[in-house]
Amino acid sequence: MIDSINKGEIFRFIVKPWLREELLVTVKNAVQRHELICKNQMLQVATLGMNAKLTKLNASLEEQLAREADQNAELERLNLALRENLERSVELCLKTMQTFHPTLGSQARRVYELAARWPRVCHLSPQEGQTLEVSAGCTTSVWLACRAS
Repeated sequence: MIDSINKGEIFRFIVKPWLREELLVTVKNAVQRHELICKNQMLQVATLGMNAKLTKLNASLEEQLAREADQNAELERLNLALRENLERSVELCLKTMQTFHPTLGSQARRVYELAARWPRVCHLSPQEGQTLEVSAGCTTSVWLACRAS
């Protein structure tokens, strides 16, 4: 009997003769304890199921983040390529102007170089600076070419 009590298989030990009220309270407490144990087991099963779902969702989220990181790296690479192409296009525009109209091309080059320094002096953002440089390089070349014709 002591071994069963120690293992928790017996809720409470009541000696004879017992009082009716004491027996009723003990049975009521035993029923409540049993219900709590059953609810606890159900909650543990539910928690394990939710943890499994959460693990799957976390794995899925990590995969999605990895894909987005790859996409961001690819976009950065493509943006860099576009930026380089734009710089080459502006340079081509200036060189073309210098080739066909050396004086006008030199003026366009000076305007472009001045515009390239403005972002640092005026504290412009990199995007604003790039817009200014491209505008100065291409617009000046086109304006000077129209003026020369």
